[in-house]
Amino acid sequence: MIRPCVCLAFFLILFYCVFKIYLFFSFVCSILLFPSLSSRHRLLLHQLREKNYSKLFSFSVGEEKKTRRTIICFKSQLMDEANMYECLDVFVRSNLVCLIL
Repeated sequence: MIRPCVCLAFFLILFYCVFKIYLFFSFVCSILLFPSLSSRHRLLLHQLREKNYSKLFSFSVGEEKKTRRTIICFKSQLMDEANMYECLDVFVRSNLVCLIL
């Protein structure tokens, strides 16, 4: 039987790696959307982000406790209307290139 502390350590290491990969490869217009997690695991995600990743922002969405999901994004994405239009423009241009090819 796996001990709870081993599972928790694995969880934290896994999401630490996910954050690192997101920061390394991510476009500023993208987000990380996690599946439904327990309130404890959501809290750990928020704390991990807060302590180690100052460029990122996290919040949870959903009405019921069992269906709440955590979203991680760059702080620069928050309520920045000019950035929103820039991301939309990049998205449209990139899809047009895909359609042409």
